[in-house]
Amino acid sequence: MQAGQKKPAVSYQEDKTDLFSQHLQVQILTGQVAVYAVEKEKHYSEKKSAYFVYFPDNKEKPPPYYSSFFLVGPAGTKAVKLHVKNHAFKDPALTWLNEKWVFGRIWVKECLALEFVLDLETGQLIQKTVAYFSAETE
Repeated sequence: MQAGQKKPAVSYQEDKTDLFSQHLQVQILTGQVAVYAVEKEKHYSEKKSAYFVYFPDNKEKPPPYYSSFFLVGPAGTKAVKLHVKNHAFKDPALTWLNEKWVFGRIWVKECLALEFVLDLETGQLIQKTVAYFSAETE
């Protein structure tokens, strides 16, 4: 690295200690699935053919927190419930990448997050990485 350049603030590694199984469970829902939520709680994909609803844990109690996401995709995809276990530092977050893929981040520790891409066609995590966030240094 050249003088004056900053080191990356994020480094990515494989999940060698099985953090995903400790903090995230993917459940494929069967049968007719509809998540009943008021419209303001639904987070739609760009074309509005899919949505998710976040059900946070009670933040009035001390951590750890256990929350859920329900994802309903377009025809031909799976309905999925994500069980997010033992997250204490920040709320987990999902972002639609397209109508069938969603990016997620779960904060496990103050500077450690699990990042993933969920494919609603298969109901599988097609990308899983562990992200370590640190202050930039020279």
